[in-house]
Amino acid sequence: MEKHHDLGDKAPRAFHIKAEQEEIGAGRVPLFVDSTELSERDFQHLNENLLTVDKHTFKDYLEQRGLDLKKDLMEVETGESSGGGNLHVDINCESVNLKGLFGLPFSGMLSTALCGGYVAGTEAARSLKETHGQGEIDPIAVQGEKEKILALQERKDGYTPKDYEDLIRQVMEHYMGHRRSLKGLNIALDKLALIENEAGELKADSIHELTRAVEALHLLKYCQLMIRSVIERKGMRGFYHLADYPPKLDPELRDKYVVLFQEDGEQKVSFEPMEEKQEMNHAA
Repeated sequence: MEKHHDLGDKAPRAFHIKAEQEEIGAGRVPLFVDSTELSERDFQHLNENLLTVDKHTFKDYLEQRGLDLKKDLMEVETGESSGGGNLHVDINCESVNLKGLFGLPFSGMLSTALCGGYVAGTEAARSLKETHGQGEIDPIAVQGEKEKILALQERKDGYTPKDYEDLIRQVMEHYMGHRRSLKGLNIALDKLALIENEAGELKADSIHELTRAVEALHLLKYCQLMIRSVIERKGMRGFYHLADYPPKLDPELRDKYVVLFQEDGEQKVSFEPMEEKQEMNHAA
């Protein structure tokens, strides 16, 4: 780790992941965690306080593998990638682009979820009271959406939600991993468009699968938006690497968010200063 960050093993997690990817890319594998030389105090802190934060069953895993981290090396590799993003909302936690939709302007742990959820719910109730529940709802559009979703249960042959999600995962894992290229991202969009064309073959054999099927369609749209965001920003943050561009972000975009929205049926992009979003989050 000393080759990748001045703090070595004490570097933030993102730099450990980036270091793993660079080592794997250079062919220096397999990779191991070595805690055999830790003092008893440090090892106890690692074993009792740190390793169980993200996964409470981690010690069960070690026991089943027959690993003793005080004596054995543990082989590691980077797992699946995850995406981020927030709903673009105003000071009252209401969507800027879609009025009547309330949500969190940020992501975080339990405390931020509770506080943000409370504010969004309070503002939604206030808005409903002020409009006396008379929002602009198109009953024909609502009925059409309902019929489209319930039709998934009427289909007997086709993709299960898991099969459909696996198609999306294969594209994302191959083209949106830690090492990316602009050419690959555009190929990913083309492939996701093909998967989107197959949405009419998605089926659900139960109410549970119906929920999963709707989630799969949402996952597809989310992945398309995430890829579009990366293409628009060009440079990368954190432990991701975009081969077509230098590792540092364009200074003009460094302190800005990529905002994706739909207008008149067309997907559009804007860049908004991060300072304004931070002030809004603080006020919310």
